[in-house]
Amino acid sequence: MPTNGKQVCLSATCFSAVVFLFSAEDKCEEICDCTYVEVNRNKYIISVGWDRKINMFYDSTDNFYHLQKPQAHWQDDLSLGHKEDILCIAQCPPTLLATSSYDGEIIVWNMISGRIRHKFHTPVLTSSVYTKTSQAVEASVTQVLFLKTRVMKYESAASSLISNGPQGYVHFWSLFSEDPLVASFTPSREKSMISSIAVTADDSYLYAADKDGNVYVHDIKEYALQDPEQETPKCTCMGKYILAEQLKLVWKQSVRRPV
Repeated sequence: MPTNGKQVCLSATCFSAVVFLFSAEDKCEEICDCTYVEVNRNKYIISVGWDRKINMFYDSTDNFYHLQKPQAHWQDDLSLGHKEDILCIAQCPPTLLATSSYDGEIIVWNMISGRIRHKFHTPVLTSSVYTKTSQAVEASVTQVLFLKTRVMKYESAASSLISNGPQGYVHFWSLFSEDPLVASFTPSREKSMISSIAVTADDSYLYAADKDGNVYVHDIKEYALQDPEQETPKCTCMGKYILAEQLKLVWKQSVRRPV
């Protein structure tokens, strides 16, 4: 299981064995997120962070105790990749990878070719970016996730990627549309920053948690499938604490209905 921390070292724990992987050769850059992927029967641990690069480490069972440097970086990553710190990473088998950065940029990658497939720029309300009495609004995107059932089923304008964003917004993006931003809404009435998002395994319900400790559950089964949405999806539940039964639903669906 890959784990990351506020250090250069990324550790992968496998039962009693621990593998230490270094994300940068001579720099001490913070790792913000990591994930585990399989591509063409090869297994990798991928980390992202302050070095603004995608670092891939080959997962091998030949030797559990070793130091490893990242694989050669993709050319698009070096020349066209993120210009700010990368905060989040998400994968969608078999080939898609998404990363988001401090400046609000989201990049969708093809893991086989290493090429960029899409670049999305998170909108920020210009009227509230700068004022004489307040500082600039952060544009950072700290959460991205794929609607995996939609990626597999639709070659259309249906949204298949969700991200959080500044000013309390949640954004729905299409991978197969000329106008990628299909829908945006604010789960929180106070427009509190959404700090975490998750979906059920069948992509029917979105769980969004804000920094004030509120959790919102939205029915997105029929949401943002074709035309741009102007309305907010139905909120089926909200509160300071999520019910045990709801947590059970997410866990059961994730285990019994893997995507």
